[in-house]
Amino acid sequence: MSRQKGTLIIGSNIENNASAPLDARMLVKTINELTDANSFPYYYKGMIVSVQDANKVYVLVGNDPTVSSNWKELMGAGSENNIVEGYFNSANDLFYADAAFTIPITGEIKKIYVSLNDDNTYRYDNTNNIFVRLNDEEIDYFQKTSLPEASVDLLGKVYQYIGPNSTYEHGWFYECIEDENEPGEYLWEELETQEVDLPVIQVWIMPEAESDTEGRVVHYVGITTGDYTHGYFYECIDDDGTFKWVVLDVQPIDLPVIQVWDMPHPTYDWNERVVQYVGDTTVDYHKGYFYECVESGVHGTYEWENINVQHNSGGGGGDAELTQAITSTVNVGGISIGTNYAIGTPIEHVLQDLLEPTINPTFVAPSASLTYSLNTYYEVGATIPAKTATVVYDPGAINLNGVKQNNRGGAASDYDFETIGADVEYSSIEAPSGTFSVPALTRSTKGTIQFIGSVDFMDGPQPKDSKGNDYDQPFEAGTVNTSKIATFILNFYYGVSSNSTISTLSGLVKNLNPKGNKTFNFTTNNQYMVFAYDSDYGNLKSILDSNGFETISGWNKTTLTEGGFTYNVYMPKSPTTDTNAAYTFKF
Repeated sequence: MSRQKGTLIIGSNIENNASAPLDARMLVKTINELTDANSFPYYYKGMIVSVQDANKVYVLVGNDPTVSSNWKELMGAGSENNIVEGYFNSANDLFYADAAFTIPITGEIKKIYVSLNDDNTYRYDNTNNIFVRLNDEEIDYFQKTSLPEASVDLLGKVYQYIGPNSTYEHGWFYECIEDENEPGEYLWEELETQEVDLPVIQVWIMPEAESDTEGRVVHYVGITTGDYTHGYFYECIDDDGTFKWVVLDVQPIDLPVIQVWDMPHPTYDWNERVVQYVGDTTVDYHKGYFYECVESGVHGTYEWENINVQHNSGGGGGDAELTQAITSTVNVGGISIGTNYAIGTPIEHVLQDLLEPTINPTFVAPSASLTYSLNTYYEVGATIPAKTATVVYDPGAINLNGVKQNNRGGAASDYDFETIGADVEYSSIEAPSGTFSVPALTRSTKGTIQFIGSVDFMDGPQPKDSKGNDYDQPFEAGTVNTSKIATFILNFYYGVSSNSTISTLSGLVKNLNPKGNKTFNFTTNNQYMVFAYDSDYGNLKSILDSNGFETISGWNKTTLTEGGFTYNVYMPKSPTTDTNAAYTFKF
């Protein structure tokens, strides 16, 4: 059967001189005009209408244009994915990959690949190469013991070379560029401004070995431990997927002198190396003196020999004193600018200020925490089961150079736990430990139950500076508190009814959440939708159907009292028939 023919037949086309569609029904100004009873006295199923304000196009899929569900939006109009600039010809030219997928090694010509995992953008260029660009255009700096071969994939990359001096200078930064003399060839070019003071970082505490530190070299200047030796250099390596710090066989130091707290064992690797000993004076080594590793009288063995380059210009520290008053004009070591030293000040005191300044401690105050599992919200009248609550006391810390020296607060003297807001309160005062057996609790009105734990503690110890002198005052005895809250509220209710009013909430679906906009799905068969909630939340401001149309004028609001509480009840004025229709209720 052929299509239905028109009744007006002309043998020429038409030129429209108005800035409007030839068929006036094809354009409305607002979305509400779509369902206005006066908008389309004549209509047909499949009619297409543009909504000017919304910049959207709709098609009539039913036989009544005044019913909002009979209008369906044509997808694609105004879609932000249809990018036509550059290589984006349509939404299909974009490929998004999250952590569960990977960018292909060989892609499709001109397709743009956006990785949501590493935030990079890639484009395949027909040569089995992926062009890489950081989306935020930041330069990532890496330390490399050997520079990789320069290529188009590395174009614009900047690395710091920390290998031995060769073609590249140790500690300098290099950028991968295209060779001006040979287009298509790439090379590493040193940056004119070297953004580094020392090629190797000195650390007091070894950082965690991980992928971000792979290939890094650090100089450990902390106290010798079972894992790391003071003054040694370590490189982070990947050992079959496990990252770890390994000591370098030959310590790659560029500086002629290293300060050490513990004298390293003299070996061939240290031969002719000079160190300044800054540890405490012992029988073998003097604090502040310089020592050189030399071969001893026995072939193949080495020893540390004191060299005569001490700060007092003599052969030993002794009782040398300043022969003139001096004032520091710069900040150096532990000496601040403006520090004065009078004539006769022992040089040993100056050296101590310079090399072993007084370091004051830092504090972490005492605190408490509560272990007691709770939901955020409970239905009014619900019961929180009996369970154990644990109040944990943290005495804080007195830290020196980032290492804990002592507790800031004193020992705990007693623990307290109580509730506020339950129908029957619980409290346990001055318990010897922080563990409490809390019975079942309930609240029959709207509101909260607070669970409060506290710890009384005694005076803390006296803090000391790095020289062992008293610093500040002990933390006075006191109390620290911790708490949690459970909130009791009324349910939201939704469902369907065969009647235009309801007398009970029984049979409706419960939803335990605080006040806020809600979206629920309804399936009706010539039935009424029902939405009810705590009347204290106030009236609704909007009810949107699944197409985003405002429908609140088509709903009745009543109130219902149940269980001693009043609920606002919203139901449409007319029954509906729909499947899984989403409605949004707004306050």
